[in-house]
Amino acid sequence: MDDISNKALAIFVLISMVISLYAIVAPKGIITITGDVSATGKAKVNVSEKLAINFTDDTVNWGTGGVTDSNCTLSTEGYIETSDCLDFTNQSNGLTLENIGNVNAIIELASDKDAQTFINGTSPAFQYLISDTTSGGEANSCDNMAPTTFTDVNTTSPGTKICTKLYKQASKDAIGIELKVTIPGDADFGQREATLTATGTKA
Repeated sequence: MDDISNKALAIFVLISMVISLYAIVAPKGIITITGDVSATGKAKVNVSEKLAINFTDDTVNWGTGGVTDSNCTLSTEGYIETSDCLDFTNQSNGLTLENIGNVNAIIELASDKDAQTFINGTSPAFQYLISDTTSGGEANSCDNMAPTTFTDVNTTSPGTKICTKLYKQASKDAIGIELKVTIPGDADFGQREATLTATGTKA
């Protein structure tokens, strides 16, 4: 009885070994059993929102000159009315306003002086227009750009909305602000200066 049991056990073990060997070798060839492990890592960055604008060209200076008769008109579009202007310096570029942040911006523009307080005299003028092709402006940089013809400056804060969206993209994030002044013949002499303030809010 013991012999039969031992023989049966041996046969059982042999059959088990054959089945195990077949499972390892077939049907896809030899299978190598390994103890694979894996681990994961992460890279994170959080970019803060930045609303920022800057006058990258911030000064227009026609220099010192005089008026010979009724009026002298100066423009950053490269125009001087030479018949009535003496010695002023021609200016072919106005101001350049750029979006240097990473969000689109609504832009409003105001002046601290109107024509009378800036120039004085009889019927002076102080005007501006917005351009995306001159004075450092970049094409398609501004939605609903206005005014696009010379218009009297606005002295009421925060000013006129000149751009409903000044884009953040580097290739289209700048506008030009052209200026024009008319100096009457009876304007007081002396240094004149006006400040234009651009205010940006998130678009």
